Amino acid sequence: MFRQSPFIVLLLIVVTVILLRLYIESLRNSASLKCPKCGEPLYRIKRIHWEYIVSFLLPVRPYNCENKQCLWLGLRLKPLRKK
Repeated sequence: MFRQSPFIVLLLIVVTVILLRLYIESLRNSASLKCPKCGEPLYRIKRIHWEYIVSFLLPVRPYNCENKQCLWLGLRLKPLRKK
């Protein structure tokens, strides 16, 4: 049987994360900070522990809907900084 070295597995994981980040970077231009459920504006909320791990790999931030009847809560792509 073919035996994979840990280095090759780690390299494949790193390449996959880099490609995923590049893909998400291309989607950032179309990312808006509107609620996907009701269309109202979103506001940032404090991250919890597991979201720090996710945001290290992917450029996402936690948001909450401003509409008190909607109560949407979720992760959205981090918006681009304007230069």
